[in-house]
Amino acid sequence: MLLAIPNLQSHVAFEVLPWEFKPEIPEGVKSNKAEFIKWCQKPSTKNCHFSAVQGLDPLRRVGADNPVVCLRGLIADYDAACTEEMFAAVVEDAPTEFPPNWGSSTFSGGARLVWMFDEPLYISDSGMAKGFLKLAKRKLKISAYFPGLDEEAFSNASKYYERGSDWRMLSGDKIPTNMLWQWLYEAGNKRTWRNKNEVNIPMNEIAKEVQRQYPNRWKGEFAEGIRGHRFWAAEASNETAAVIRATGMQCFTGGQGFVPWSEILGIPFIERYQANTIGAIVSGFYYDGNAYWHKTEDKIWRQLPKEDMRLALKVKYTIRNYPDKSETSSEVD
Repeated sequence: MLLAIPNLQSHVAFEVLPWEFKPEIPEGVKSNKAEFIKWCQKPSTKNCHFSAVQGLDPLRRVGADNPVVCLRGLIADYDAACTEEMFAAVVEDAPTEFPPNWGSSTFSGGARLVWMFDEPLYISDSGMAKGFLKLAKRKLKISAYFPGLDEEAFSNASKYYERGSDWRMLSGDKIPTNMLWQWLYEAGNKRTWRNKNEVNIPMNEIAKEVQRQYPNRWKGEFAEGIRGHRFWAAEASNETAAVIRATGMQCFTGGQGFVPWSEILGIPFIERYQANTIGAIVSGFYYDGNAYWHKTEDKIWRQLPKEDMRLALKVKYTIRNYPDKSETSSEVD
């Protein structure tokens, strides 16, 4: 099932199979695009504007207040008018092993293709959704099916599509879950897993705490980018359903696309690490309003200009001197 809203003003979603939905479009707007657009905007309209994206609340429209949680499929719009022969050739001439499942015509005379997933694909956030869609477009060669792919709409997780007409079933084979997980893993490898609300803890320290709290639940090397299972969940058994990332675990099952270390290992561990590392380092420096002071190993207080202070934190104490993409300041700052 996909998700839909009855009109473009609505924030209430419902599950639907668009190809089975029976629209009741007033006679006066069927052949008039301007009137049709006005009708789609009316709060009283009961039509089908569908999406393959599910929000945190599945029965609400995806947006800033209802972020992406999972994808149920892919939808591609093409500006070109397509003939029956072109639709018939979609499966026979498919550029990859996964042709679309459904095809339809849009109100404007263009074409639309829909790929369905075997299972919902959990996504950590809208940034991850955008990265996955970009990779899926390349893997499936979506631009090669028809001319005029609407690139902006395809990469917009908040986009809803009017039902259209003339639905055709093209293929019964959905994209398998294992393939989707592999693509999501590849997309995850291309992003920076940093968060301004998360502490940058070395992976060897994370590994020690994982072993302490969940003894022998993780098998093999514990390092960023390695796939394994959701070791903190007693019921988890799939050995490839999660990936170690810098600030937590990217997950393909369990209902969350990403679980931070603070949730897995607890806030006390994070705070204890901060106190024992950055807190302990900073406690040895003082600022008098003009210069920084630091007691050296020979027990002598020495004055440090700002840039020398910054260099000492960076080189001697390995404190990060650059902000990540999601940050406005570095650990040194």
